[in-house]
Amino acid sequence: MGMSLPAHAAKMNVVFILVDDWGWADAGVQGSDFFETPNIDRLAQEGLRFTQAYAAAAICSPTRAAILTGKSPARLDMTIWHEGAVRGGPKNKRLLEAKAQPNLPLAEVTLAELFKKQNYFTAHIGKWHLGKAAFYPETQGYDVNIGGTYWGAPATFHWPYRGPWGKNDPELRYVPVGAGQAGRLSYRPTHRPRAANHRAAKGPPVFFEPVVSHRAHAHRGQAGVGEAV
Repeated sequence: MGMSLPAHAAKMNVVFILVDDWGWADAGVQGSDFFETPNIDRLAQEGLRFTQAYAAAAICSPTRAAILTGKSPARLDMTIWHEGAVRGGPKNKRLLEAKAQPNLPLAEVTLAELFKKQNYFTAHIGKWHLGKAAFYPETQGYDVNIGGTYWGAPATFHWPYRGPWGKNDPELRYVPVGAGQAGRLSYRPTHRPRAANHRAAKGPPVFFEPVVSHRAHAHRGQAGVGEAV
């Protein structure tokens, strides 16, 4: 991150929060007078803000692949979301999509793997969307994976977080978050990391936490209603 610390300084804990489809002005600290984000605002006020940055792509899977590897989506051949890559991209356009890789190759070096080399405990919480089970976070440098699957979003954000995706796609989607009390899915990732934190025996934990909190990604616009983040 371009920061230097004294050699004797303790290693910092690192929390990386990635939110799909969150608008530039959707936080109080960014000028929003509609969304209430007191926790995000306090984090910004007490920490270091970077205000000149851009996503590597306009869609989810390529963006997170670029963040994890430091490579552009084109270099990774990941230029479309996972399901689109599996299907071969849209066929009804004048220009055909380039062949896309649906899974983040295991040969790529990820941020989590670099942290592991520095004896960090690593955890992924929330949306993954970077490949089938053979390419899940556990294979990409994470000690713990909470809820990450190859799906871009669950069928429902309410307990038990599973069901058919839609009338035209009966595939059963689910979120493996384990047993617990019923409630909105957006509440769960804030509780499960505490258990992971106690398991961090080798060093300070690194939480990489991509979460679809606004549900705009699923085009349903319901989750996050009445919540202060």
